[in-house]
Amino acid sequence: MIVNWFQLNKKSLISDFIIMAIDTGCRTWELQKLEWRDVMENCSHIMLRDKKNGQTGRVPLLKRSADIMRERKERGLHMPFEGLSGTKFINNWKKMRTALGYKYNPECILHVMRHTFATRLAMHNTPELKMMLCRGNLTPSRVKRYAHLNVNHLEDVMISLEGFLAPA
Repeated sequence: MIVNWFQLNKKSLISDFIIMAIDTGCRTWELQKLEWRDVMENCSHIMLRDKKNGQTGRVPLLKRSADIMRERKERGLHMPFEGLSGTKFINNWKKMRTALGYKYNPECILHVMRHTFATRLAMHNTPELKMMLCRGNLTPSRVKRYAHLNVNHLEDVMISLEGFLAPA
C-alpha cells in the first residue's frame, strides 16, 4: 500500500528506495549513502560499509531490487539514490502517512521497513542464524525484537498439530 501510494504519486525514487529497504532490511541511512562501487556482481548484492555495528556486510538482493539497481545504474545516476536527502524522504513519508490515514499511527515509522523484512523472514520459517546473518544482527534477541508475527502467521503450526492429533 505504501509503495503503491508513492508510485501513484510519481515518486519513483522513493518507491524504489522503500522496496530496497523492505527487501534488504537495511537502515535508511545505509541505503542513502550507497555508492555504485557498493553494488556488486551484476546488481545481485550490495556491500554495506560502516554499518551501525561498525562492520562491513554483503547483502544479497531479490530480483526486484536487483532490477531497480540495474535500471537506476542505466540512467547514469551518480549514486543509486541520488537526490534523496533525509529531509526529502521524511517530508514525503509524512505526506504519505497523512494521505493513507496513518498520521497518528505510532507504528508507521521509517524503520517499519526493517521490521517488515524481519517479519517476512520469520513468516517463511527462516532459521534464526540465517535471520541474524541476513539482517546483520549480532544476537538472537535483536532478531526477535524486529520480527512481528501475529496469530495468522501461526496457521502452519496449527495445521501441523491437527495432523499430529488426528485419530489413527
